Amino acid sequence: MVNFNKVNFGADNLAFLEEPDTQNAANSGVKIVSQAAGDEVNLDKLETPGNDVPLVQTPVAAKLPPVADFSAQNSSKSAQLKAEWGAFSLSLADAVVKIFELSDRPFIIIRDDMVVYLNNTAMAILEIQDERDIINQSFWNFVDKQDWEMLAQNIGAMLTNDKIIQTRLKTFKERIYKINLQALYIDDGEHFTFALVGDRKVKYNPGAGLYDTVTGLPNFYLFEDRVQIAVNNEKYKDMRQRKNMMAVLGVNIDNIEELKEANMLDFVLKKLASKLVFRLKKSYTVARGLKYPFWLLINDFNNEHDLEVEIEKIKAIFDEPIVGNYMDYNVSTCFGYSIFPNNAKTANKLIETAIDAIRTAVRYRKA
Repeated sequence: MVNFNKVNFGADNLAFLEEPDTQNAANSGVKIVSQAAGDEVNLDKLETPGNDVPLVQTPVAAKLPPVADFSAQNSSKSAQLKAEWGAFSLSLADAVVKIFELSDRPFIIIRDDMVVYLNNTAMAILEIQDERDIINQSFWNFVDKQDWEMLAQNIGAMLTNDKIIQTRLKTFKERIYKINLQALYIDDGEHFTFALVGDRKVKYNPGAGLYDTVTGLPNFYLFEDRVQIAVNNEKYKDMRQRKNMMAVLGVNIDNIEELKEANMLDFVLKKLASKLVFRLKKSYTVARGLKYPFWLLINDFNNEHDLEVEIEKIKAIFDEPIVGNYMDYNVSTCFGYSIFPNNAKTANKLIETAIDAIRTAVRYRKA
């Protein structure tokens, strides 16, 4: 647990909440921003823990004087502010709390990767009923893995150059929510603390974000729903009808880090998605995963031999080089699948069994 003693806020710096908008998605367990300190964020220092390069001492426009403790529950926030401000008007502390709590901008304060404050709008977007479910939890639990890597690489520019980053957040109910985020550095003199502020115009829509923004494929949460529907259709068929077999197949890309380093990952994923959609049966569901890049729901086969034929077609797609940027990019993959009703008879168990099979294939490949 992290004790959040002070976040320094001044009334003069609240104007950004109402300025016109500027026009411009798993937890890794690694604190990707906690190495930064001081008044300025140096990207070398931020991305290379232990680097002794001195921090750049340029002035930060958003540097804030000591003011308030935001670690308390909503009911005591005004009292905390009043106690800290002392000589200031007590009504001003109440006004600051109301600005945050009533703003239609989501507002989150992060200290050493941990969430220490969020307003009502942020709670609604993340589908959190009780702030204790997120306070002192890693913020990166709620950010799509690819996006938190992007945030880590760009946090310096966000804090010093007002750069806006579009980010996919994972809500408490495991939905995907796309939002533009700005960052504000908060000097608490001891820890790396900053605020993330979302676009005022964003309106929460729990039905949005069901498709991957890179490939256009259904995302993993929609895929899970489609597997559940397919299983239900088979389980509740009339007893006189033959129950069809179906399979859930997941794909791991072994050399995904190499594709990232070449800045070709999105390009390769788009190409693979197009091939899978256009060359496989239209009755199949092809989806984007979280840890494993692609998932498929394969139906309309009579026996395991027929399934093996379809899997060979899928493997052939991944074995083909992806041509781009005057180079051929090869994709190394591992597959794992499970069959209904042979291996599992529920949607969750089908997916879990397929994940176990992928992990086994990955271990075998590394051995």
